[in-house]
Amino acid sequence: MSNGTVVNDTTEFIGLVQPGGVLMIRDPRTAPPWHNLTTLTGYPAGVVDVSLSSQNTVVYVTVNTSTGGVFQTTCTVQPTPGTSGNPAWPGNCTAFVNVTPPL
Repeated sequence: MSNGTVVNDTTEFIGLVQPGGVLMIRDPRTAPPWHNLTTLTGYPAGVVDVSLSSQNTVVYVTVNTSTGGVFQTTCTVQPTPGTSGNPAWPGNCTAFVNVTPPL
């Protein structure tokens, strides 16, 4: 398993890759707090690692695959997903985009 953490405003988000490449994101403001992002369009096979970064109202979620692929989605986290017109998890995230560098 692999994980990553980032703070946006005062909220700590945790990303966790579980066995089988299942990607979970923890948002402590929501119930339940853990959200599965593997259902997003473009989610790659063979995910082994996750990193998180934050800027303004979004969290960037970047994953690496066992074959060297790099994919990224952005999730709007302000306002809290599921409130004030921001869709609930994972609807607050974009499709994963392949950002793998050339070899």
